[in-house]
Amino acid sequence: MQEVTGILESESRRIRLTWFFIGVGIIVIGVLVTFGLSRPLPIDNVANYGRQLRGHSEAPRFDEGVLPPVGGVHSDQVQNCGVYVAALDSGHAVHSLEHGAVWITYDPALAASEVQRLQQLFRGQSFLLLSPFPGQRSPLALTAWGVQLELEAVDDPRLLQFVDRYRLGPTAPELGRSCQGGVGAPLEMDMRSLKVELLQTLRLAGMSVTRSSTFLGKPVSGKMTKA
Repeated sequence: MQEVTGILESESRRIRLTWFFIGVGIIVIGVLVTFGLSRPLPIDNVANYGRQLRGHSEAPRFDEGVLPPVGGVHSDQVQNCGVYVAALDSGHAVHSLEHGAVWITYDPALAASEVQRLQQLFRGQSFLLLSPFPGQRSPLALTAWGVQLELEAVDDPRLLQFVDRYRLGPTAPELGRSCQGGVGAPLEMDMRSLKVELLQTLRLAGMSVTRSSTFLGKPVSGKMTKA
């Protein structure tokens, strides 16, 4: 009888251990699946240039092998974000990248119809620069701090994927600081975009919006209070 009891107890322990390890396995698989799904898929051919030099100088310094530059010692004023029809000073544009902007540049020889498509697509958007860039290797280059993607065509789906991923994205060292109040006069930016940028900057700075206020003479939905 004792022998039978021992066998039953041993079998019971084996069953409990089996279910224990099955449970642990399910939890581990769930964690792996959750983290795998939450991690964004990589964008093909994005070049990551790693850590960049920072700082302000009247004589900006960039990696000469990368055009447009993806970081480096730059001017002390940002390039006002928006759409431009002339080439920009890289020193100011890189300062905007440091704050989380994406800089979309195109070869000046790009067809006028394609340039117009870009302008229509990105005009009025915050934390974004669009301009020609003489000397770049590809028809289009998408640049954020430390990363760059070269494209052959405006209709490449990676264009919007890159903007979604890296505008106010993880590589910007001073994420969310203003992309206005510097140099340059882009094509007219609508007031709604200016308000959106202001609210984004406030939220990233830990401010909350609670009741009606004004910005540049227009109503903004909220009062600035420390969160």
